[in-house]
Amino acid sequence: MLRIGTMLFENPSPEHRNYAWRTKILQVKTLPEGSCLDYDCLEPLDADTLVGLVTHIPNDEVTYQVRGQMVETLADHEYVVVLDLSRLPDVQEGEEVEIILPDPNSPLDSPPSVPVTLREGASNGVN
Repeated sequence: MLRIGTMLFENPSPEHRNYAWRTKILQVKTLPEGSCLDYDCLEPLDADTLVGLVTHIPNDEVTYQVRGQMVETLADHEYVVVLDLSRLPDVQEGEEVEIILPDPNSPLDSPPSVPVTLREGASNGVN
């Protein structure tokens, strides 16, 4: 069997991607001017801001699109990401968000050899 992975899933250009990672908006709310998004409240919001919450993706270089428009990440914590939806005032909970991963970190590119640990007594099929 031939492993053709990247040949099938290679992205010829951002406009013509062959695959996409998506999530859904978990919650939408308007935060009033002066609200804090981070623990130390170093940068309170300048104006009332419509935000959407999505599940955290463990990669600092991820960007997000809603309805084909890039949206700013206002906060990225261990469990939740806060997206600025101000330019999309009619966005609803449950709408799709496309996750754009940077090319070098594509989840389809696997490391050269991944060690496998078997539980005691299990056979790995190798003689």
